[in-house]
Amino acid sequence: MFLADTQGGKKSFQVIISAGVTSTQPKLRMHVIDQRGDEFKDNKLQITAARTKTTNGYKLEALLPWSSLGLKPAEGMTAAAQLYVNDSNSDSGNAQLRWFPVKAAYGRDTIKLQPIVLAEKSGAAVEVAAFAVHQRFRNIRFEVAAIAALTGKTVTILNGAEVIGRSKLSASGRLAQITIIVPVPAKPVNSFTVAIDGKPVAAVALPDIQAARKAEFEQQEIIFRPAVFTGKRFPAANFEQPSLVEDLIGQYTIKTTFYDSAYNAVTAPDKTGRYGAVVDVLNADGQRLTRQYLTLYRAPKDVNWRLLELPASLELPQEFGINAHVAKEQQHQLSELIKYQLKDAFTRHADGAILLAGLSEMQPGTPAVERTGPRSLNEKWWHGLKKKIGDAKPLRYVAYVSPSAGKDKTKRWPTILFLHGSGDRGDDLTKVERTGPLKYLKSLPANQEFPFIVIAPQCPEKQRWQVLQLQELLDEVMDKYPVDPDRLYLTGLSLGGFGSWMLACEMPNRFAAVVPICGGGEPADAQRIKDVPVWVFHGDADRTVPFELSSRMVDALRKQHGRVKFTIYPGIGHNSWTQAYNNPDLYRWMLEQARNKPTQQPSTMTDKMSSEPQN
Repeated sequence: MFLADTQGGKKSFQVIISAGVTSTQPKLRMHVIDQRGDEFKDNKLQITAARTKTTNGYKLEALLPWSSLGLKPAEGMTAAAQLYVNDSNSDSGNAQLRWFPVKAAYGRDTIKLQPIVLAEKSGAAVEVAAFAVHQRFRNIRFEVAAIAALTGKTVTILNGAEVIGRSKLSASGRLAQITIIVPVPAKPVNSFTVAIDGKPVAAVALPDIQAARKAEFEQQEIIFRPAVFTGKRFPAANFEQPSLVEDLIGQYTIKTTFYDSAYNAVTAPDKTGRYGAVVDVLNADGQRLTRQYLTLYRAPKDVNWRLLELPASLELPQEFGINAHVAKEQQHQLSELIKYQLKDAFTRHADGAILLAGLSEMQPGTPAVERTGPRSLNEKWWHGLKKKIGDAKPLRYVAYVSPSAGKDKTKRWPTILFLHGSGDRGDDLTKVERTGPLKYLKSLPANQEFPFIVIAPQCPEKQRWQVLQLQELLDEVMDKYPVDPDRLYLTGLSLGGFGSWMLACEMPNRFAAVVPICGGGEPADAQRIKDVPVWVFHGDADRTVPFELSSRMVDALRKQHGRVKFTIYPGIGHNSWTQAYNNPDLYRWMLEQARNKPTQQPSTMTDKMSSEPQN
């Protein structure tokens, strides 16, 4: 359930309730995500929920007080809400019921919530519902559903006063429905009108078409055919869906600059190995609309895919339901499938080029882990090229420095480097303050000091945390702030949990302690951080990042007699960070650790914490 002070408002909260009607989870569970802002930090959300079993299932009720949003109930008062009901069964799959006005809306985007008005009497029954979507930005598809009594009535779509579509409702189960597809009008209005037999019954809003086109264009990727090539000419680049891109931006041209592995600009490939392509997309006026960076690999010879025989020894997962003896006898068929999947990866996508370029640059004995693997090598190579051509952008970050830091210029301060999750990527720095230590310190009383410097960088959109960028950020921070180099603590959640494992294994001698939350690393790398105190947190009901990814790292560290502590939250899903970062013991534990002087001893203990609701 989502509730906001108004449609498009900035004060909102989310309540997640699990009914607790199974033998493994017999009790009702509730989790609250508070997005109301600092003005409500002393106003704790008081949410009440109850569940009653019935003959066919259960009835769930919840009380969400208006006062939680500073609202006073009165006739005419407006607010906004949204409701999802999720049902997951191992035998019948997943189902979802949704109540909101915009298809595929998400509750934290409050502009897409359902507006509600308090009144003495309920409004008129809804007899017609409609929504619309763009189709390749050439057409608009309107979906109209109505009560069965309106079957046969004529539906008219109006763009202002102009009729742009008309058809009759047809019976469909318990409803009457119709789909009407019309060309995008030359001058579309913000809201289209749906009328039945000439009477307006609904308004349908579409996103601003220019903004929607821009957003869709930003999702389009350029490809080389092939990305792994031979010969003395570079392959040509274009969008995977060029006709769609023309619909979005009109006529365009592509300008490509190629670089060899040593960062030299070249016009033709003269050796095998890695090449980088910096691809600019220009509109009809020659203005650059986007720039993309793609990896190519020049092979010494062509591969004859028809004649290629790949040795295969593949055991299919039991979940596929294939007889193991049949799978073994038909290994050739599996080999052929894998072969042509490889061909597709090498000829149509950059992944194959990234893989071969990385493998070609490795020396025998290179650890087979992500830290030293082809993708990491590719990121490091591109970082170097971007720096050379002026395209490298340092990570932006938020810094918190204790007010006491200015009183003693000689004192060095414990410092936390916090890596956020994937949902906070982008260019809005306020996002990095929504979770983690920065959110925790805001909840502290005004007279309570938080004895840390906190550095919270923001990962760019569509990227993951990269080692070289973080190394350069740390170097900058060490010069700019009074950081104690022996008390530098690394922590992160989800995407940042993966980043924490990765960065710690890359630079094990730089951190006094590491706190990865609902992330994962590579067990083969565990020995690199066996002497670094590590405190791992994860919910055992996490479906986004499986709990096993943390437990494997913990097991690997324990085999190395590592200094690891593991806290499990029973019944908690992906959001294990709220409880972890709200735990004062975490920060006390950090302060006990110093580089090369850890107080935490090797341990085989695992804590299972209670999973009480957290605000």
